[in-house]
Amino acid sequence: MELSRTARTGQRVIEEKEPRHYVGIVLLFCTLVECWMDQFLSSLMISRDLPEQITARLLSDNWRLSDRQGKLFKTLTGEAFGHAIKELSETKRRRGHDLDYEAIWRFVQDVLKGRNKVIHEGAVQSLSEDDI
Repeated sequence: MELSRTARTGQRVIEEKEPRHYVGIVLLFCTLVECWMDQFLSSLMISRDLPEQITARLLSDNWRLSDRQGKLFKTLTGEAFGHAIKELSETKRRRGHDLDYEAIWRFVQDVLKGRNKVIHEGAVQSLSEDDI
C-alpha cells in the first residue's frame, strides 16, 4: 500500500507501507473521537437536566458523528460546533495557551474522511501518513 506524507520541505512523498497497522490506528482513533463526542453530549444534556430517556433518544436519533456535532450540538447550545471550537481556541490563546482546537478538529475531520473512504470504498491508499 502507498501512503503519502508531507516532507519537511513541503513536498508530498509516497512510500510503500504495510496497511494493516495503519488502518487499525485510524479505526481506533475514530472510535475514540465518536466515544468522546457521545460522552461530551451526554454530559451536556445531563447538565441541562434532560431526562435520561430524552438523552438516549436524542443520541439514537443523531447516531452519526456529523449529526451530533452539527444539529444536536446546535440544538443543545444554540451555537454551531465550529463556532464554539473557534471561540474556545481564541479564549485559550488570550490566556497564553497555544493549543489550537480548530486545527485539532480539522485534523479529526480529515482522519474521519479517510476512515470513511477505507470503510465504504476500500480506498486504503486514501490514508495519509500525516493523518496517522
